[in-house]
Amino acid sequence: LIDYQPSIELIRTRERPSPVQQVADDLESLEGWRVATADLSRLGSAPAMLFTTEGGREQVFGWAFQGSIVAPALARINEALTEDHLSYGISRLSRMGTDDVVILPSTEISPGLGEALEADGFDLHSTNGELLLYHRDGAPRAYLVPQTVLGIGTGANNAALIFPQMVVGSSPVLDDYSKEFLEQFDVIVLSRFETKSRSHAENLVKELAEDGKRVVIDMTGAPTSPFSRQPKFLDVYGEPILQIERADLIENGDVTPLLPFPTEFGDWSSVTPQGANEELVQFQYPAATGAAVARNSYGDGDVIFLGLNLIFHAARTKDTVAVGLLEDLIGLPANVEPDDDVILLANYEAGQDGWKFDISLDEEQWVLFPMAFHSGSRVSANGQQVEAIGLERLTFARMPAGVSSVHISSKRTGIYVVGYAATALGIAALLWYVSFGWRRLRPSQTAKPGEAGPEPTEQRLAA
Repeated sequence: LIDYQPSIELIRTRERPSPVQQVADDLESLEGWRVATADLSRLGSAPAMLFTTEGGREQVFGWAFQGSIVAPALARINEALTEDHLSYGISRLSRMGTDDVVILPSTEISPGLGEALEADGFDLHSTNGELLLYHRDGAPRAYLVPQTVLGIGTGANNAALIFPQMVVGSSPVLDDYSKEFLEQFDVIVLSRFETKSRSHAENLVKELAEDGKRVVIDMTGAPTSPFSRQPKFLDVYGEPILQIERADLIENGDVTPLLPFPTEFGDWSSVTPQGANEELVQFQYPAATGAAVARNSYGDGDVIFLGLNLIFHAARTKDTVAVGLLEDLIGLPANVEPDDDVILLANYEAGQDGWKFDISLDEEQWVLFPMAFHSGSRVSANGQQVEAIGLERLTFARMPAGVSSVHISSKRTGIYVVGYAATALGIAALLWYVSFGWRRLRPSQTAKPGEAGPEPTEQRLAA
């Protein structure tokens, strides 16, 4: 410790970037809740520090957000802002409570983002060097989101890029959701989903269809049969095909070409649904003809089976033919922002023990809170725990009517128990070794009275 004082002279901190400092000063004078920095991490950690410590804002992206539970959602926002899915990107920024957007135009961010923000109620407040600050007044809030279309599975996020009005569950496992919860939605989109029990998941889908719901299943990446190793669900198989360039859709005798399939991921691999009761749309390409869209009817509803990896194709190429087909199947217009209702959070506090606030509702409703949700998240209203799930990595909770004092907190999950157990075993093993284990080495290395000790190393080597 004696030499620490001279070492202090070696410490040097970076100068605060002037444009970032100016934005932080602007934020301090404006009324808002959270800030999103659209810089693709090019500005380093300075915005994460200054926009909070001096600007008084909570962060949407923050610094090194890749370790956050909401990292997949933030990555999709970045994708949307760089791939011109601006309706999705702006709607998700809003649902995260964003009142300020800082843009670094020299990145791959879409040049149309500023205009789209202004159409959504933001104003260009200031230009500081390269940085553009868009602002709208706001306060802590939650949302009532449309409960029309629900996506389940990692591939459903591609559908949401095209149809921002749909919401996507955080869990990709179909049977993690109760039938009561799923019945709130008119359409369920399953893409690259998983199941705990195939039979239970299939019965759940059939029951939903019999009740008049539509379930759209993307057969590319669907759960595979343990026997054929091919996608299979409800006795419909996904027969593998390889698309080299493009395909033509055939519907009611009309042939419509799709745009060429993207090649940056290699040869286009997909499937065609086989074994369904009805083929709605077929496709042809040089080597074969198959089903692009098929259907099974159950009761008052139906189950649609998609081939050709159509959802991913539409998200990547924005092909109007593919998008229009999906519009008809899902029942939503493309590239239209959701009409969310805002609910203000009174007496809002954020701290190490979570978030606390008051909320008022006219009736019991599911509410989307812009707070991260994970397996240890707990939501209580007036001291009573309420039902909650993850929706796009945020907290979606069933809130009672009237005024409620809400507390969103986290409890330690099972991984903590595993960690504590491993630590205890390690400490016990170390104590055993220190107390007893080392003695087992003594007889072979220490001579007893009256016995010759071990030969010197030099003698053993000479022998």
